[in-house]
Amino acid sequence: GGALESLQLNTFVMGGVAAVSGVVGRVCAVGKSMLLRRADLARIGGFAELGRYLAEDQVCGELIAGLGRRVVVSAQPVDNVLGRLSVRDFAARHLRWARIRRRIAPAAYAAEILTDPIPAAAVLVAAAPGAGSALLALATVTVVSGAALAAERRLGVRRPPVHYPPLIVLRSLLVLLLWPLPFLSSKVSWRGRSFRIGPRTLLQPDEAWAVDELAELGPEEAVA
Repeated sequence: GGALESLQLNTFVMGGVAAVSGVVGRVCAVGKSMLLRRADLARIGGFAELGRYLAEDQVCGELIAGLGRRVVVSAQPVDNVLGRLSVRDFAARHLRWARIRRRIAPAAYAAEILTDPIPAAAVLVAAAPGAGSALLALATVTVVSGAALAAERRLGVRRPPVHYPPLIVLRSLLVLLLWPLPFLSSKVSWRGRSFRIGPRTLLQPDEAWAVDELAELGPEEAVA
């Protein structure tokens, strides 16, 4: 799980951030490390405002840009120590972030399925089994693995080359299976509680625990 997560961050996420901020020119903010002026944070409503959103980093960047400030992505990578993760952990985190991207940029998220050629190669093998389709699928996995290896080497990550093909294929299959779910459900679990994701990832508490918590408050606290 940790290997899948680091591969995802070092390839898909890093490439996406570079493309959105550097090529497309849209605001892109990643919460691993952010630097802004305290006065500007106060002008956009502070942590109280940002805390209402699941994608508080991206919302912060957009609000700062709304002040007329320029939002840039640092060229200096930030180390992110993941620790041990299960494949289930990877799938849960990817699905949460997929739901975020689905709300922040619906069209771009819908097009993400076209950025990975491995599922298409697998479909070709299933539809037209034979030496030609198998060779094309093998070439596809090899090219994608080579690109991932080159990206990670650029970052100083020294993963054994033989690890890439199985990790690439497993990640592609998991992402393919999870891709449609954000279109079907907007619920996420955060710190043991369930929320629905609204516009711009505004967090809307699940009614069950929200009602229970209000019941425990006095009338004045509940109104507040």
